Amino acid sequence: MSVGVFFGIGLMLDNAFETRPLFMIVCSLFSVIGSFARLWYVYDNDMQFQEVKRRNLSTSHMRDSNLVGEK
Repeated sequence: MSVGVFFGIGLMLDNAFETRPLFMIVCSLFSVIGSFARLWYVYDNDMQFQEVKRRNLSTSHMRDSNLVGEK
């Protein structure tokens, strides 16, 4: 969706400044690169959360056995 919006903005800028393909290409590339960057950061954040969750689950039996032994 954002690529289409930026393509439209580039088209309007090209019509205003009479530079036909320049702003369409620049705005579209800007949108595509921004979309991939956002996807990368969201994915990276989610994977870090999953790693912490998996680490906590894999060691939870050690914490639970220590609590039972203390009673």
